[in-house]
Amino acid sequence: MAAMPVVAGYSAGVGSEVRVDRLALGLVALSLLSGCPGLFEEQVDGLRQLSGARTSDWEGFASFKVDVQEDDEALLVTAAAEEGYQVYLHSLAAPGGTVVLDALEIWDDQQYSVTGGAYPYPSTSVNWPIGDGDLALSPGKWEVVLGVVDSDLYYVRNAEVEVDVLLKADDSLAGGVVHASLILAGAAAQDTELVRATEVAIERWQLLYALQGISVEVTWYEYDNGDLPGPGLGAAGDFIAIAEGTPLRSVNVVVVPEMRNGEGIYGMAGGIPGPLVATERSAVVVSALTNSGPDLVFDEEEERLYGETIAHEVGHYLGLFHPVEVTYDTWDSLSDTPLCDDRLECETVLGENLMFPYPVCSQWSCRPQDELTAQQGSVGNHYVGVE
Repeated sequence: MAAMPVVAGYSAGVGSEVRVDRLALGLVALSLLSGCPGLFEEQVDGLRQLSGARTSDWEGFASFKVDVQEDDEALLVTAAAEEGYQVYLHSLAAPGGTVVLDALEIWDDQQYSVTGGAYPYPSTSVNWPIGDGDLALSPGKWEVVLGVVDSDLYYVRNAEVEVDVLLKADDSLAGGVVHASLILAGAAAQDTELVRATEVAIERWQLLYALQGISVEVTWYEYDNGDLPGPGLGAAGDFIAIAEGTPLRSVNVVVVPEMRNGEGIYGMAGGIPGPLVATERSAVVVSALTNSGPDLVFDEEEERLYGETIAHEVGHYLGLFHPVEVTYDTWDSLSDTPLCDDRLECETVLGENLMFPYPVCSQWSCRPQDELTAQQGSVGNHYVGVE
């Protein structure tokens, strides 16, 4: 396992869930910038990377165009606002002006989850196409419009936003490889029982993703500091250092002895979808203690649940939502995950789906969650990080 440098952590704004108030944000006409300087382009890990900065205009919007080429099949936009502000994807439009993602429409429809990138965070990411049913990338200028808001969700002018766009060329979006960096943080790296259980859990993860033609390749690392919260909830310097120490095209799965301020939480993803470039949210964090139980020893079922936890949280990172939320009144936007509206019905028809929001357990055991639908697999395969 490769060792990463110890970096002094610093605090950042909490990336808490924000339910956008459309009235607070206001309904304003866009005055799009034209003639913006181009983004800097380079090739990294088999991806085209475009990067640069934009400044919000007098209405609080920053826009830029992405030159999509013939071989580009998917793009991942990540935007990070300057300290104290938040950013979200306001719209994404194809050449010719067809709007394929519109935050106002997503806010109006609170029942179906599409992308976490439509909601304000200090940094946010959007992958397109999300799945097979979406308009494919076509060559030409795709326009990205970002909204920048303050903590009260009012638009902010003259705020700088760092922008990264990753584009992948892929012969087939029906199967691919997830490159994962498995980081044992702090005392986790010296826990032989945890290392053994993690090896078993990875095998379970690989088996589950293989159901939809996705392979998982894992590279192991160590990181000195194991006192980490969920991604986006603090320790920004640590998550940035971890991301900078792993390949760009990898999902960082950080196993900590116990998640800071995360009692009872099995794992947490840094976004739906998550970023590949280095931000304070560039990781999945998994708690060893919650997965093993207080005895710190994994029995056979705990090993299985540990593997399903990793596969579930990485599924979020690739862009998958829960097929139904625990309120039973919000669903994902996929047509092949059945609709349900109460606990008993949802546990019956969806309880074995990998992305169900919690393990379905009796007094004696928990049901395996080993199902992924074709459309869930399509979302995973479209993610730019899947090669």
